[in-house]
Amino acid sequence: MPPEFDPAVARWLNAFAVEAREPQRMRAWVDLMNKTILEQVPEIDGDALLRQDLDASSQAHWENFLTVVAQQEHRVVLPPPVSDFALSIARRGFELNVLLKIYRVAQQALWNYIIDVVDELPPSGPDRTALLVHFWSRAGSWIDHTVENLIAVYHVERQRITQGAMARRLEIVGLVLAGKASDARQLTVDLGYPMLQHHTAYVLWTDDNERVGELTGIANALGTAIGHGPPLALSQGTRELWCWTASPKAPVTHLISSQAELLEANQVRAAVGIPSRGVDGFRTSHGEARATQRLSVDSAARPTVLEYGDVELVSLMRADATAADRFVNRVLGRLASDDKGMDRLRETLYTFVTNAGDLDAVAETLIVHRNTVRYRIRQAEEILGHRVGERRADVEVALRHLAVLGRL
Repeated sequence: MPPEFDPAVARWLNAFAVEAREPQRMRAWVDLMNKTILEQVPEIDGDALLRQDLDASSQAHWENFLTVVAQQEHRVVLPPPVSDFALSIARRGFELNVLLKIYRVAQQALWNYIIDVVDELPPSGPDRTALLVHFWSRAGSWIDHTVENLIAVYHVERQRITQGAMARRLEIVGLVLAGKASDARQLTVDLGYPMLQHHTAYVLWTDDNERVGELTGIANALGTAIGHGPPLALSQGTRELWCWTASPKAPVTHLISSQAELLEANQVRAAVGIPSRGVDGFRTSHGEARATQRLSVDSAARPTVLEYGDVELVSLMRADATAADRFVNRVLGRLASDDKGMDRLRETLYTFVTNAGDLDAVAETLIVHRNTVRYRIRQAEEILGHRVGERRADVEVALRHLAVLGRL
């Protein structure tokens, strides 16, 4: 810090940095920053993995700022998650102004947070004006240098994408997905991919940056497992691949699920669409894979593989998540609550309805006595206010919804 800097301010800043690094405080700050950015930059809110990249970037930024805020001299170094977020913005095709808007919003949110912190200081604390001046100087310099560096990262990546075969493939696939290209034979020539066949779309991603280099190999292995060679694979962001594999006939479902061990061993997750034919099938299977990915990312169970055919109804419900949650709570009542006793009843009831009410099958699955199953079902029905059979479809849909989201 400058020689004239008040020692009391220096001591307070060091204590502030230590306290702000506590896990709960760190999480609260990152959540606040993310919420503010997503509210004001809605372009990125619909992309689950981009939200994860934002979260990692926000945390890395705050950790970095807390390291330099009380130092006399500092040099801005971009942590990998910060650069990765800029790369993801570039690879998603967003214009530079989206990235700049994110940082303008972040800068204002940071300044509002600092003002609130300083306003809460007791009269006996360090000089508030000195603190605000220091914060403003350090935060302004830090963000300015960060944005300058990220603009360079963004432009280099955009230049790389706009050159060569990768750019051409991305452009063509983008037109197909937007419904602006439909000549299957010409697309086959342009993409080097048999567009007239049946397509199984799948999305691969990883939360471990050390595993990013393995995504292409995993994509190829899955394409081979389905039986039709390497897929058409396009990089999206820094931790994600969009893939399609083609076959002359509709492939058997759940072939990718059979590779769960391979995926799990490499800490890679997969979301799979329903196989479908031709240009429309290419597009619809991908849309289903992406919808499944959103469910998978939101699920507390963190499934390694999730297939649209297994979660189609839940996916349709999540198109309006608020309405879906109301439906579940209305149908299940207290059974939907977070309670160990309710967990056990939900599990029993779910097993009951998915086994067509076969008490013996439920008892065998849960490893309990048949009478225990009967007793739990009666308890569940008392909470529901009716026999399961009276609203069996609604009860099963609500329970499947909770199962997919990791509540069962």
